[in-house]
Amino acid sequence: MYSITFEWIENEQLRSVKIHMDGKTKNPHAIRIGRDDQQCDLALPQSEKTVSRLHLEIFQPDVGSFYLRNLTKTNPPEKRNPAIVDGQLIMEQEVPVQVGTQVQVGKLTITLKAIQTTQAKPPVKPDPVYILKCNNLRTPHELPLEFTGSNCPYCGHLVLKPTYVHPIQ
Repeated sequence: MYSITFEWIENEQLRSVKIHMDGKTKNPHAIRIGRDDQQCDLALPQSEKTVSRLHLEIFQPDVGSFYLRNLTKTNPPEKRNPAIVDGQLIMEQEVPVQVGTQVQVGKLTITLKAIQTTQAKPPVKPDPVYILKCNNLRTPHELPLEFTGSNCPYCGHLVLKPTYVHPIQ
């Protein structure tokens, strides 16, 4: 999964929020932006009337790539509210976004500040440790690998090859 950090200026103050695309967003595998906090993961101020209640979403069609689509395109033509992505007016099309992309919604400009992988890396299996056991059937002795092909220094039995394996915990 991924997280995206957004940054914008609101009331002359720099705002920043990180949203995780972990399937728990309002619309799975997408981040919705607008004024309605019931529908949007990034809810902008209610006082900002130039931003639609459900304005746009950033989604992930493929691993590692992100696109933006305007959600106001379903409104009647006179109520459509475009998004402007890096200076390009977006109404019907879907456009790729990346770190540094600037999205203007109404009078606010939001910058995609960071995109990070939030996947936990699979645990690394420990390398096994090989040790030797002498051929003493009653009480075999554990020995370092350098005793391969020699006799056990404790009982004199032959040490042929590593016979005991255990992983490091």
